[in-house]
Amino acid sequence: FCVVVAGVGGLGFGYDLGVIVGGLPEIVREFKLNGLEEGIVVAGASVGQILGAVVGGYVSDRLGRKVVMTSQCVSLIVGSCLIASAMSFLQLIIGRIVIGSSFSFSMLSNVAWISEIVPPEKRGSAVSTYELCVTIGVLLAFIVNILTSSWRFAFLGVVPIALVQIVSLRFVPESPVWHMIKGDHGASHQVIANLGGTSAHLDHIRRVAGEHVQTQPFLETLKKWKIPFYVVTAVQGLGLLTGGINIRIFAERIFESVGITNSTADVLALLLGVTKVAVTIVAVFLMDKCGRRVFYMSGISLLVLANSLIALGAAMPGCFNSEGCDEDTVCSGIEIQRCPALCGHCSHYAAVLVVTGCVVGYAAYQISFGPLNFVIGSEMFPPHSRGRFLGIQVIIQGCFQLVTTLLFSAARYKITLSATVLFHTLFCIVGLMFITFFTVETRGKDPESILSYLKVKWA
Repeated sequence: FCVVVAGVGGLGFGYDLGVIVGGLPEIVREFKLNGLEEGIVVAGASVGQILGAVVGGYVSDRLGRKVVMTSQCVSLIVGSCLIASAMSFLQLIIGRIVIGSSFSFSMLSNVAWISEIVPPEKRGSAVSTYELCVTIGVLLAFIVNILTSSWRFAFLGVVPIALVQIVSLRFVPESPVWHMIKGDHGASHQVIANLGGTSAHLDHIRRVAGEHVQTQPFLETLKKWKIPFYVVTAVQGLGLLTGGINIRIFAERIFESVGITNSTADVLALLLGVTKVAVTIVAVFLMDKCGRRVFYMSGISLLVLANSLIALGAAMPGCFNSEGCDEDTVCSGIEIQRCPALCGHCSHYAAVLVVTGCVVGYAAYQISFGPLNFVIGSEMFPPHSRGRFLGIQVIIQGCFQLVTTLLFSAARYKITLSATVLFHTLFCIVGLMFITFFTVETRGKDPESILSYLKVKWA
């Protein structure tokens, strides 16, 4: 039941990630946004993610994971209502910022909570189940986008999901690790007993909590754990710079580059959602068997293929790549189909290549950076400061995402879509090298063991 409750939080998180994909073209047309303003709408969530992480990590460590989980639900409801009722560009951005703060709260609380509830041997699968619920939320948003003609109504679809989690949180316990670190051993024992935990699980919690009771300022803790911090920071950055996140966010805009618009694009977005769910299910079952590094390296290799296919398809003659079309017309979002480059001159082969590239890109991201960034963040850091460490990582992730989404939105007009995705391919190569030479397998290990292995690897 606890995994399901955390999953509901992931469902709401994923729904808001997905609803912007289908709603963005309609928002661009209704508000007559240019390329930069479109990027700001998308990046508004990254700003909120950064702001939410500033306070979310500290609150998670001080007041508990459930307080932040509740805050996530409230932010989802408020942000969605602001966007659905937006009559100005400013209100739209404010709504996106509030939604972005809920992303931080979800990553900080749900992930930390579920990783501390389950035994260590099931941690990878449990955290990946959260990511599976995120992908189901994305798919649900795609379905709603197809069934409704109103992007405003689609944004309100997350409200009942948030209300369900608020009610569900009344029936689940606080993290037993958090109780143990706060000195409330009786409460921790009671939680494990109520969950049917084994003595081995309780011994693990005692050992981990005993090793990591905070006796020094956070900056001193950061010095000790600087190598795991560097690793997670690098992986977070590479997860965005390799291009998988932009394929996810701008899928329908990428489809438009080869003349695919309107209902066809919505159906293809649904295909991407189904792909995302199917691949994540595979990751959930195999994560704790194959290990983290295998999934990272497989996903990055597939991202190289995905970016290459999209670049090749978008570079074919007749496709909108930056030339042969009035930029103002395209950027304003007013009847993109009027562009001469999109009036049937684009090869069907180009559309097949781009769609295949997007499908492969979705699959690649979901077996690597999608679930694993949550998993290794929950595994590498000490419990007493885990919320703050994850908060810092969410801030860094938000900064990277803010930059990459703004640059992608502008660059695909200025230096062509093909050149933009090939730029991402360079970071895929860097990512493969980093995973190979600077990371260790974290499956089934406690933070102290991971730290020891990393020190040897980085020596």
